[in-house]
Amino acid sequence: MIEQSDRKIVFTLAGSWPGVSAFQRITTVTPDGYTTSVQAAYSGTTGKDSMWWVISLFHPEAIRAGEVTVEDRDTAATPLPFTHECIRPLPAGITVPYMFNFPLQNPASAALQLQVEHFAETYGNPNNYEFWDQSPSLANNYMFYPRWRGSFQNTTYYFKWSWRFTPPE
Repeated sequence: MIEQSDRKIVFTLAGSWPGVSAFQRITTVTPDGYTTSVQAAYSGTTGKDSMWWVISLFHPEAIRAGEVTVEDRDTAATPLPFTHECIRPLPAGITVPYMFNFPLQNPASAALQLQVEHFAETYGNPNNYEFWDQSPSLANNYMFYPRWRGSFQNTTYYFKWSWRFTPPE
């Protein structure tokens, strides 16, 4: 479904697929940038992880990789080190909901942000991540994703990411 006005276009995609009983993805585009939110009810196999949900790839010239941070409601932005191909816990004290900030090389743009609103009900560990640049499969890209491991019990997940075309005022 598509909704359009003078200052906004909204794309909505909803449905299901094997292991996901329902999902909805809404992307809103304005002159300032875009925001995408994803909500999905996962009813799949125990032991899967969050790479099925959010994977972000960045070209080296797109972001200032050494300045990526994570923050939650109670914690200021904290540097997020590379994992170099192994799962790593978030800095101490970071809890759901939390947000990753990816500063862009282009000074005319603000940071790309990825917000994790809801990962798990009562199972698994939502406080891991992978952020690395050393892999044959990546070529010249950085790869990042929140990482969740545990049992999925028909749990609803919610993510949101946004990219501004211009810095916030």
